[in-house]
Amino acid sequence: MIRYEALSPGQQALMPNLFLIGAGKCGTTSLHAYLGQHPEITGARVKEPSFFTDKAELARRQLMEAMRPEANELDAFLALFAGGERTRYRMESSPTYTNYPVFTGVPERIAAASPRARLIYLVRNPVDRTISNYWHSRRQLAEPLPLRDALRPDTIYFHYSDYKAQLDRSRALFDDIIIVASEEMRDAPQATLRRITDRLGLAPLELDADALRERNRTAATTRQPRFPLVRRLRDTRAWNRVRDRLPQGTLETIRALAVRQVPRDSADEAEVRRMLRDHFAPMVRAFDDASATRLYAIWFA
Repeated sequence: MIRYEALSPGQQALMPNLFLIGAGKCGTTSLHAYLGQHPEITGARVKEPSFFTDKAELARRQLMEAMRPEANELDAFLALFAGGERTRYRMESSPTYTNYPVFTGVPERIAAASPRARLIYLVRNPVDRTISNYWHSRRQLAEPLPLRDALRPDTIYFHYSDYKAQLDRSRALFDDIIIVASEEMRDAPQATLRRITDRLGLAPLELDADALRERNRTAATTRQPRFPLVRRLRDTRAWNRVRDRLPQGTLETIRALAVRQVPRDSADEAEVRRMLRDHFAPMVRAFDDASATRLYAIWFA
């Protein structure tokens, strides 16, 4: 485990001290882009480096990401914040940091390496987040099951939407965790950014409409492999070594040949949504009680 006091002064000056820890499919890409425009925040040049995840756990779930130097090597990771020693915050955004129990020990690693870190946790109506997470997995060829069969309480989709359980692992280690609902960011981005910068002790960040455009929206289609071995090949170290050396145009051609775009399953989501609401409603109330938030009123009232 990397400890702050064992780092050189130069490494300490580049160690990130502002973390967007998730949740996935809640708008971390957009918020990272917005905050990265503040003159006192240096955003990582590569989003989602996942440096503080366990390397073996990351390789089992996200081999391509696990093979990147910034996920494994301290100097490569700190190089993402070059120039950040001159700003108040160096910001890193990895939703894998609140993906327990798939990725374990993350809060402890962050606290050891950056003991004064500030955390921002984005949340979203868990019904919407869970379904969006499912469709993202389908696009990544990581989920073969149809919606109704895949969304079970013992799956990662449900674990990642249990915001209280995810955040409880960080509460004992960090004094001030900023909680942001993605619906607030969508409906009132400037006011929400003002709340965040106030909490961080920074001057307001004024962005125009173009700078506030939403990023990384879930696609209206999903993908299916054309050949049975596509997913198995994609998840090999050999392919992931080769793909980094291929021109982007070649990669796009291979993708077009290997997978096809198809409309999302037209199955009625109403029953699934009712099931998810019944499951998550008491959990959101518990999160409100622990976090002094009013998310139940936003999502379920």
